[in-house]
Amino acid sequence: MKQIFVPDSTSIKKVDIKKLHSSKYLKLVNNLLDIKSRGDNATFFKMSNISTDLKKVVGVKNLKTIFSNYNFKIALKNSFDSKSLNDLKSINSLEQFSSWAKTYDFTITIKMQQNLNLDAEKWLNIYKKRIFDQNNNFLKSWKTNAKRVEEIYSETSIWPLFIGTYFIRYRQNDVYLYAPFILKAVKITFLGNTVFLENADENIIINEKIKYLVEQHSDKRLPILVNGEEITISEALDNIRAIESAYLNSEYDVNVFYENLLEFEKSDFSNDGNLEIKPGVALLEANPGGTKLRQAMINLIENDKIDKLINIDDLRDYSKEAYDKALEKNNIARVTPSDFSQEKAIIGTLSNSSIIIGPPGTGKSQTIANILINVAKNNKRALFISQKKVALDVVLKRLGKYQNMMFQFSETAKVNRSEKEYFYKPIIEYFREINTVNKYNEIDKFNSSFFSKNEFNYLNAKSEIGEIFNRDLEAYHRLKSSGEINENIINFATFYKMYNSFNSKNEFLNIFNNLDKLSKKEIANKFEYLSKNNSAAKGFDLKFGKMYQLAKKIAKFYDENLKKYDIKDLLQLSNFIRLKSFIEFDKKEKEYTKFLDFKSIDNTTPELLELIYKNSAFKAKSRLDQYRQLGEDKRQKLNQFLGRLERKISPPYIITSLFNDIIKTVYNIYVGTPEILGNFINFEKDHFDYVIFDEASQIYIEKAIPFISISDKVIVAGDNQQMQPSNWFSTRDDTEVEYNEEEITSLLDWAIHNHLPKHLLEMNYRSNSSELVLFSSKEFYDSSLKGLDSYSKKDKTSVEVIDVNGEWIDNHNEAECAKLISVCEKNLKKYNSIILLAFNRKQQDYIREQIALLSPKIFEVLEDQVILRNIENIQGDEAELVIASIGYTAKTSLFSTYIGSKKGRNALNVAITRAKDKMIIIKSISSNDIDPKNENLLTFKRWLNYIQLKSDRQKMYIDDKNAIQNKNNKSQFIFEINSWLKDQNFANDIKVELDYCVGSYNIDVAILDLKDNFIVGLNIDDSSADVDLKSFIDKNIKTAFISTKGYPIYRISNFRFNENKPSIFRFINTLLNK
Repeated sequence: MKQIFVPDSTSIKKVDIKKLHSSKYLKLVNNLLDIKSRGDNATFFKMSNISTDLKKVVGVKNLKTIFSNYNFKIALKNSFDSKSLNDLKSINSLEQFSSWAKTYDFTITIKMQQNLNLDAEKWLNIYKKRIFDQNNNFLKSWKTNAKRVEEIYSETSIWPLFIGTYFIRYRQNDVYLYAPFILKAVKITFLGNTVFLENADENIIINEKIKYLVEQHSDKRLPILVNGEEITISEALDNIRAIESAYLNSEYDVNVFYENLLEFEKSDFSNDGNLEIKPGVALLEANPGGTKLRQAMINLIENDKIDKLINIDDLRDYSKEAYDKALEKNNIARVTPSDFSQEKAIIGTLSNSSIIIGPPGTGKSQTIANILINVAKNNKRALFISQKKVALDVVLKRLGKYQNMMFQFSETAKVNRSEKEYFYKPIIEYFREINTVNKYNEIDKFNSSFFSKNEFNYLNAKSEIGEIFNRDLEAYHRLKSSGEINENIINFATFYKMYNSFNSKNEFLNIFNNLDKLSKKEIANKFEYLSKNNSAAKGFDLKFGKMYQLAKKIAKFYDENLKKYDIKDLLQLSNFIRLKSFIEFDKKEKEYTKFLDFKSIDNTTPELLELIYKNSAFKAKSRLDQYRQLGEDKRQKLNQFLGRLERKISPPYIITSLFNDIIKTVYNIYVGTPEILGNFINFEKDHFDYVIFDEASQIYIEKAIPFISISDKVIVAGDNQQMQPSNWFSTRDDTEVEYNEEEITSLLDWAIHNHLPKHLLEMNYRSNSSELVLFSSKEFYDSSLKGLDSYSKKDKTSVEVIDVNGEWIDNHNEAECAKLISVCEKNLKKYNSIILLAFNRKQQDYIREQIALLSPKIFEVLEDQVILRNIENIQGDEAELVIASIGYTAKTSLFSTYIGSKKGRNALNVAITRAKDKMIIIKSISSNDIDPKNENLLTFKRWLNYIQLKSDRQKMYIDDKNAIQNKNNKSQFIFEINSWLKDQNFANDIKVELDYCVGSYNIDVAILDLKDNFIVGLNIDDSSADVDLKSFIDKNIKTAFISTKGYPIYRISNFRFNENKPSIFRFINTLLNK
């Protein structure tokens, strides 16, 4: 007989109860296993719509079938198939009805028989209708349950539905336990009108929570599961009964588990510390894992380590350091294109523990993907964690084949597909690479700097030429106002004679400005003045040596004779340097124009990525070879692992449990939710260079701290203007007497509280219409979030409002639901992805029920093309179209709704930024109906006003001071271009708009046709503007962002405008003729 359970003889580390209860972190520990909360069914079972006595929904006969088979598919009671219902429709007599009942195992009660005998025609129709109605309600109810299971799994990556038996009841003081110990994962499926309960895999598992809690709060021990593969429930029960135990009563009849399931209240428990086995089998929704996270938290508390996890220097400017490093030469790898704000975040987080503030749609997942690829490049170890499974999937998708380097505990959210294939595919592909790779490649030579040398050369030349146009006179007046200008004529002449030996102002300043800061060697190294032999040891460039000595001489002369004058003003008035600057600028401008002609928006590094992939596989191969050499048992275990990969049969959790050591040998990076990774990680032995959290505002701090404790650097990606965490399985311990330091709930709260450096992502790439972003930008991000219209956006109207005048009854709005379903059905063929959004849970539940009952078109694609969410759990999702039902009316007490609560404002921000192309709002309330009693309702009122504005007014919603200033400070060159355009022979065919608004940014000059269609945008490069580094970078960032949105942009430089007029004319004329 296969050994399934063995007695647990391991030593139990008891918790220091006194220290734990005196800790301010006790609440966090309680929340990890739901001890003081309402609890989930893994600790205290309660009946609900889906959690119920299994015998009542399948019958004793089918229950025995389930117990004796590890594969089963059982029809639930009260479920009739299509044939039986079709047969029932044609029945017109009592005899036919009796025959039908016998055929399909339907019980005609004595009362029913009496009624049928009194008036067969009347009661036959009543009973037929009742059967049809019951079947419809039954079907609707179970379809709703099935979708809820899918939704939970999609959101959490934790499978929530089980058959559970071997119920254990226990009480010791304030610890109450009543839950099944033996579990088997199941799923709900449908065929026609029949509902089936089907095994999700062929294995049994145990309830880790109840085992842990029994052993922590008593001297009792529950057995260890050593082999749950291809085991029936009956086999598990027989095996556990055979284990001799001083505390487990094995003197029971096995048929006890076929008896009715009992439901208890806490008042039913005796405080005697006895462990009881109770009858029955449950279908239950539960989360039976998470014990290792709790133990890790307790260890940290006992060792006083929680307050010492992060060491940040509050006096360092980490953002400035990241900014400067992003401008330097580097070999950052990019698997997805990055903008400058993302580049700073990548560099900053790789160097120090940091927060990435990622407002909606700003490319947070792309940034994390690039961070992970650089972790792999540097051969570092990392954990990538998110509570939201969809967030993990998005990042993995961004990584493409390079995700194979990472072990993925995250599986597909689509339970109607083969999950094993999703799990095994990246592992098999990576091992294929491991088998073929045969060398390590050097990658230090790669230069993937964000800004190129051409760009900085142009800026340097421009900074000289740009100053000349307007600043000569200003410099003279400043010199004169400093006094004694005539008395110092000889000194000026001497100064300029020496200074004019330099070829450029920057050449002089590079040395002059650093004489007191850097050594000669450091200056030479910084500005690449080392000798051509590429070795500082072999001396400096001969020219540099002369320049260095001359600069020192000038500095000495300046300090002794001209110190009262600003050196910048002296340099401004150099005639020789002015001429040289023009010559140099002419050359650099040509090079810059050529560079821009070939510059790609895509700054990914494909060649470097391939070498990283091969190097990672090569390192893994070396580690595996060392593993094999540890002994014959290791060699055989590796062979078993590879054999399981070939067969692709074992469930993922079996692979990760049996071959934990091999997985840790092969991989450096692990991806999953806190609960799944918590079961894999050894918190006492494992250590990582980085732990990376996505959607950190959605992760409870107690689920993150154990991982932070075993990592050198923590990267926290999230947004404090978005949602706080939610718990699918239980409510939390929110007692005021315990940990509540500044209301720290989420990991992001904790990171901000600990002053981690912040890196803000600024560009919204998700939405193809700025109207979908600009309200959030102003109301939540002080207008720093940038949103632009896409050049080829799908919908002219991106925000559509439908007023239905529905009623708010029993926390839902039937009229809005009906309209939402109708609108969704009409748009199924137009959009590839749709989110149906309800503003409260009751409305979501009602919509789900109505879809199951009335819309097979939507139900068929629910949780695939169409997903249903409420305002509390939509974070992380996005779709081309969002259809929202607000539900509320003027009669709703908004102050008591979720939107009126302290979380309502952030929830609104998340909800209204999910759409890529369009948002349709179905409502029965106006802004005038709202009395804004708090900030949350005030923001809601403002949003209702905003969505009623016309599109052009929505685009003007942001008061961008920089944009206003730019409009007031147009260069003369723009007016010169405008005048020239009006003189061309195509002038009557076009419209010219200056500062053409496309959202957060304006295009300098837009050329439109007479129907207001955008033809081309002109990017004005004025040699006297944007001459400092920040302005130049900001201009480049703006231009790049506009280009990513698909706009055809043509750069015009005033330096070459006259000579380029013919080519500009031909270019515009060609576009117009198209």
